[in-house]
Amino acid sequence: MNPGASKFIINTHRTPKPTLESFLELMPELRSKMLPANRALALLRTSKTVRTAVKDSDAVVEARSGVKFRDGPELLSKLTSLSAYCNVTVLCLASCSLRRDAGRSLAEFLRQNTTLASLDVGYNELGEDGGRALAKALCENTTVTEFRIGGNELCSDAGLAETLRVNTTLTDLHMETNFIGSSPGEAMAGALLVNTKLKLLNMGDNDLGQAGGEALAEALCLNTTLRSLDLYANDLGDEAAQTLAETLLVNTTLTELGLKANGLGGAAWPALATALRRNTTLQSIDLSDNDEIFANDTSSIPETFTYALSSNATLLSLSLRNTSLHDDETKALAGALLMNATLKSLDLGENSIGGEGARALAEVLRVNATLTSLDLSENEIGSGGEGARALAGALYRNTTLRELDMSVNDLGHSGARALVEALHHNTTLRSLILRENKMGTQQVSNLREAWRHRGGVLDLSRN
Repeated sequence: MNPGASKFIINTHRTPKPTLESFLELMPELRSKMLPANRALALLRTSKTVRTAVKDSDAVVEARSGVKFRDGPELLSKLTSLSAYCNVTVLCLASCSLRRDAGRSLAEFLRQNTTLASLDVGYNELGEDGGRALAKALCENTTVTEFRIGGNELCSDAGLAETLRVNTTLTDLHMETNFIGSSPGEAMAGALLVNTKLKLLNMGDNDLGQAGGEALAEALCLNTTLRSLDLYANDLGDEAAQTLAETLLVNTTLTELGLKANGLGGAAWPALATALRRNTTLQSIDLSDNDEIFANDTSSIPETFTYALSSNATLLSLSLRNTSLHDDETKALAGALLMNATLKSLDLGENSIGGEGARALAEVLRVNATLTSLDLSENEIGSGGEGARALAGALYRNTTLRELDMSVNDLGHSGARALVEALHHNTTLRSLILRENKMGTQQVSNLREAWRHRGGVLDLSRN
């Protein structure tokens, strides 16, 4: 970057601010996106368009790619100067090597600023001290609604539990990958008992363990405002998952729950299935990367699948990616889907679904009128049996599916030929991902020709 160039990208719109020439002196070079016109412009400070753009401006400010802010006071000086000439409403300083002094400087900026609505300091090096300074400033702030502080090695709640207790404007908090541990997780759960504003909380990859997971589950029995909770990769285990499932029987506000990669085993699934059968608000649940969840007592799986999905009338998205599904479980799931009339997105990637499971899912696609996205990537559908041809045949009649991923399934030439024929009849598919399927050059060409007039996404790479 040239020494005189700005370290910020500024997107501007609305709200007049004075002394434009001073602003232009501050930012010798900038790239501005005129939001009403939806056009990106590369502009020098002498440009007349810049004068028009900045004169009436709120500002969305992002650090340029590769920029490092090692000096906290210098960062504060730049942001303070910016605020004198435009309303900074969104500030993104992700991955800028911010350290604890930068956290303190940003905290001071928060105290001075009256327009900021979104602050992203994710994946820096703030540590507990830098995070605590920002958390304290947010206790007093009344404008920020979204705060991202994931990946900053906080190793504690860094005062964010207290922030949730007193802040009255924050609605979205992303604090993933900070390894805070179970006790701080319990403190965050306690804050949810009194907070009435937060709608989204991402606490993934934080070493919460069973105790932290159970504390959050208990808090959700009383909290009535949180809509989305992501707890991926927290080693919750079966007992915490069962407690969360019990919470879903009484909670009436949560719509999204992420439980990816939490070491859930066979004891968790029956409780979760019961919750899915009776809960009337949850719209999305991610159970992916829990590869032991169907490991025990597979004889009960058909019954629990059927009860869970046939009775549920609100779930829109379900991920069972990498959960060790085989043909038997897939056939049970397909039977439940025949009776489900709401699910729109289903991810079954990275499992062991073979020809029989594929044929069962094909029967679903022939009659289902709600599913719009299906991911079957990295399974064992293969070209030797009828699975691939059955799925292709289902596309003749299906009129709702928009996205289909069958990558890495060894579909081969015959599977590709069946899909070519299906595309001549199907008119609704808009995304078809078929990477790494050993289709050969001729079939790849045929698929491209069959897809040519519909637009959307066709991925045939590495075939």
